[in-house]
Amino acid sequence: MKSTDVQAGSISRADAARKPSPVRKKLAGTNLEFAHVLNQRVVLETVRLWGPLSRAEISSHTYLTNQTISNIVDKLLDRGLLETLGRRSGQRGQPAIEVNINPKGGYAVGIHLDRDHLTAVLLDLAGTPLEYAHLEWSFPSPDEALPLIEKMIRGLVEDQGLRMEELWGVGVGLPGPLDIGAGTLVAPPNFPGWDELPIRDILSKRLDLPVFLETDAMAAAMGERWFGAGKDVEDYFYVFFGVGIGGGMILNGQPYRGAFDNAGMFGHLPVGASGNMRCSCGGIGCLELSVSLSSLFAALSMARPEARVNDLDMLLGENDAILIGWLENAAESLAAGLVTIEHLLSPKAIIFGGRLPVPLQKWLIERLEMMLPQRRMRALRHHPVLLQASAIESAAALGAATLPLFNEFAPG
Repeated sequence: MKSTDVQAGSISRADAARKPSPVRKKLAGTNLEFAHVLNQRVVLETVRLWGPLSRAEISSHTYLTNQTISNIVDKLLDRGLLETLGRRSGQRGQPAIEVNINPKGGYAVGIHLDRDHLTAVLLDLAGTPLEYAHLEWSFPSPDEALPLIEKMIRGLVEDQGLRMEELWGVGVGLPGPLDIGAGTLVAPPNFPGWDELPIRDILSKRLDLPVFLETDAMAAAMGERWFGAGKDVEDYFYVFFGVGIGGGMILNGQPYRGAFDNAGMFGHLPVGASGNMRCSCGGIGCLELSVSLSSLFAALSMARPEARVNDLDMLLGENDAILIGWLENAAESLAAGLVTIEHLLSPKAIIFGGRLPVPLQKWLIERLEMMLPQRRMRALRHHPVLLQASAIESAAALGAATLPLFNEFAPG
């Protein structure tokens, strides 16, 4: 996209992916014929995680018979979702033919639509980020935002020489809460004009594509499942720093949304933050009041009214007193929230990501590692490890782009 307002470029694989670990659980398929769609998903996900693989290796990973695997692989090759890589070298006897995900088998776009910015990422079927675009804005109305979203998506596709028909769909990460069934936001704090807007249907009609909605925190958590530490951790809680602060739980490798699709409203845990002030959500003492970019810039506003996200690294390097004070207060509130998460959900890891710059996140992680042992139940023998996410600023857009792919790949 050629614009002074929208920046387009490439995302490196180093920022988006890590090599899979061989110790992950195997994915189990079923040999019952009525479960053929499930088995295709299992095979696709297995090849994505461990590929390239031979048919025999896929069978070993999935517990499916060789004949079942052969039939499924042939169909996936015919559909262009897998590709053959030739025979493996260096083996005795007849070398096995390897298959892998075909990157050109399909594409998806992810959007992170928040109150202060719009970010879009284009992925291929292998999950490789091809291009991104970013636009800073301030609390846009739907009439302002929706045409820009459409323009950004079409621009990414055009820049890569693709056709819209090649997209499997568009994922959109949004500040919650959401009514995913209706495809709407529900009274989003500090986002006037978006309440009950049928954004999924509007975008789907504009683009003539399937559109998937998710909270930005859960989208980022799902992106980490594809690209980062989540490849090797089945159960983790993702802390997402944005204008607010959100959370997403991945349970047994799958997103856990709860009965009403809004599990993970981490920022609205009543931890007594900021002296039990009332939050814009209507609650009192919410975590978001002291741990969010909004609270940080409110603290900086008197001394540094022009400060932006890109300035925060410099302020940390200067040991800015206001920033350090905010970090200290944020760590206290976060410790209370994370102990609650740990005691309720017992995740194997807590992963930190989002728009807060990495040095500030690492500062918080180091402080929390010192604070949390004093707050935990002493009888607990195991505690979650605190990890830095691999995809940071574009995490929610990257995760949102996996939604159409996740819908096809992930075993149900």
